Amino acid sequence: MHSGTDAHGPVERIPGARNAVVEHEEWGQRTRNIFLIVGVIELAALILTRRGRVNQARGALWGSAVVGLIGLYPLFEAAEHGGDIVYSYAGGVGTRSGDSADVSRLYLAGLYQAAQAARARHDSARAAELFAELAHRFPSDTNVRLLAIESLVRDRNDGRAALTALAQVNVAPDDRRLRLRVGFLKADAYVAAGKADSARVTLEQLRSAFPEMAGRIQDRERMINNQ
Repeated sequence: MHSGTDAHGPVERIPGARNAVVEHEEWGQRTRNIFLIVGVIELAALILTRRGRVNQARGALWGSAVVGLIGLYPLFEAAEHGGDIVYSYAGGVGTRSGDSADVSRLYLAGLYQAAQAARARHDSARAAELFAELAHRFPSDTNVRLLAIESLVRDRNDGRAALTALAQVNVAPDDRRLRLRVGFLKADAYVAAGKADSARVTLEQLRSAFPEMAGRIQDRERMINNQ
């Protein structure tokens, strides 16, 4: 309750989050009150036991159990409303720690999810715009740069621009995951640029470097051949 109250003000100021915060706080208060009652009953049971009034202590313990079971419902509701605040309203991110890096990650996540939602709606222009904004805001993040390059292929169908951008991406030789991702992306860019033969050559190079990924590489080759 104390930590929730501390976060109440900053989270409530997020546009649209006030009602959710108030509901969460109210359920939290109900939960606290019920389990304070449980604590009092438990304490009474302890006192009765020490005084030798075992039957009365046993009755108190049964009462504690009943009230505790009742308390499970507001406990669940408080937790559920707290989850809504975090996952539906992004409440609390960066507000508790005051760390600007937390807020930046929140902004990054928001742009990414908005871009993915636009792509799911088949709004390629909006998706491309959001991925470009993502790359503009986080230029030093390699994963973000690759997302923006992927958007050039998927959302703009501009393979040549994607290939130009990929040429500026430096990948460490020991970073196998990133090398594989860049290789697949390069093959996709070649296909978008109308250079299917170059895409096949790229995939063949990947097969030599990553023999354990032969299945995925073969799937890409089938996709190219079917286009």
